[in-house]
Amino acid sequence: MDEYSNQEAAVLAAIQDILSGNTESYRVIVDTYERQMYHLALNYLASREDAEEAVQEIFIKIYNNLDKFSLDRRFFPWMYTIALNYLKTKYKKIKRRGSRQKDLQEDEEMERMPASDNPEEEYQHMETRQELRNAVDRLPDKYREVILLFYFQGMDVEGITEVMDIGKENVKSRLFRARKKLKEILDSGI
Repeated sequence: MDEYSNQEAAVLAAIQDILSGNTESYRVIVDTYERQMYHLALNYLASREDAEEAVQEIFIKIYNNLDKFSLDRRFFPWMYTIALNYLKTKYKKIKRRGSRQKDLQEDEEMERMPASDNPEEEYQHMETRQELRNAVDRLPDKYREVILLFYFQGMDVEGITEVMDIGKENVKSRLFRARKKLKEILDSGI
């Protein structure tokens, strides 16, 4: 059994415990997925404060809907669907308010940044990454979502298919169109 299967089995056992009245078992779910949910929320909302708040709300929504989860399904895609639906709504509210702030954690930026002795190269890399984030923000929702899941969350096409509940070819098509649209946005320099 691989690590993912062990993780999924532990989470399913925790869900059974929770549904039997042992609410303390919910800690297993939070501990298992908190980091992934935070990264998803941070990539989606680009604000630490909004991401932290969103993660709390997402876990509350997951807990409140556990009785609707079927134990013969995989938990991860079900949970991601709840998270994405919440983040879409939250993103639209933030965008309407016009208060979307770009403050990704510096350590996360540094983690992704290639090691360099040249501060100018590092600055250029950070600037390029910010331009890319701005361009991704300008994509229509259905394209932004697949880009975030594929590139920022590292999900494969099959995982995106399961989470978004759309066909594999549809995911591939959206990725293709999203890349094309992203290139247009970046080339236009707007």
